[in-house]
Amino acid sequence: MSNDPEHHPEAEQVPENYWPNVWQTKSPNDVSWFQSDVQATVDRIVGLTNSSDHVVDVGGGASVLVDALLSCSYTRLTVNDLSREALTFARNRIGAAAEKVHWIDGDVRTLELAEPARLWHDRAVLHFLTDKPSTGAYVESLARNVQRGGFAVISTFAADGPTHCSGLAVTGRTPLELGSLFHGVGTVTEQWSEIHLTPWGAEQKFSGVVLRIG
Repeated sequence: MSNDPEHHPEAEQVPENYWPNVWQTKSPNDVSWFQSDVQATVDRIVGLTNSSDHVVDVGGGASVLVDALLSCSYTRLTVNDLSREALTFARNRIGAAAEKVHWIDGDVRTLELAEPARLWHDRAVLHFLTDKPSTGAYVESLARNVQRGGFAVISTFAADGPTHCSGLAVTGRTPLELGSLFHGVGTVTEQWSEIHLTPWGAEQKFSGVVLRIG
């Protein structure tokens, strides 16, 4: 299957229970995108927001980003994931502090936050949306859930990165291609390419951008 973002004419039909099943059979260290060190992301978020700002981590699942932001005294955090099981990993790990976080299990494309976020963070969700209707719905969700003047920090597989992940096709992009998806919604203020090491030491190429919304 081509990894060109313009060559996914049909949406891949993913069973409704696909991601719950993944998280019922795997621990956080068993998924390739898991990062034990999220300091680079924390530094970006801290540089763009105040600890009293609303920050949403879409596809946050079992990520330790929420732990790190709580340690930085962030008080208005939302974590969204399609899998309730993935969120349970994070809630159990955090313990009593989980009560300080708003947890939402559901599709990012239909996400409706109670209040707009100052910053939207996504690492490794967007590349699973491989057709234009799905990416369009993602962009619309971001636009309605982030306040004007706010930010989005988004990372996906690179254009020459993996073509599949967890048994599903993905769409990798260059930083330029990633930023162009949000034309008219946000302006790219930073972009980067990086190599992620999976928990078992394999290399994966990622692209990332920071967008200023509005």
